[in-house]
Amino acid sequence: MDAVRGLHLDVQNTDETPERFQIQFTKSVSAFSWGEVGVVNVVRGDDASTTVVYVHTQKRDQLQVTGTSERQFGEQIFARITASLSTASQ
Repeated sequence: MDAVRGLHLDVQNTDETPERFQIQFTKSVSAFSWGEVGVVNVVRGDDASTTVVYVHTQKRDQLQVTGTSERQFGEQIFARITASLSTASQ
């Protein structure tokens, strides 16, 4: 959750089931973008020590050329998760 909040995204909703934790977010309209919407799913892996994280985003307007891409969102979120895990293990 901190990985998403730290990117100054608006968390719209969270949902948790025994199998996964989900964060739905939006990125506001700016001078260069109509904004984006996205979801992060944290899913339990096949064993107790594995977790899989999926990041999916979409631009609010499909003709929009500027803004943050799904790859950029993923890279930023995964970098923040990695940093948090690194700090926690010290």
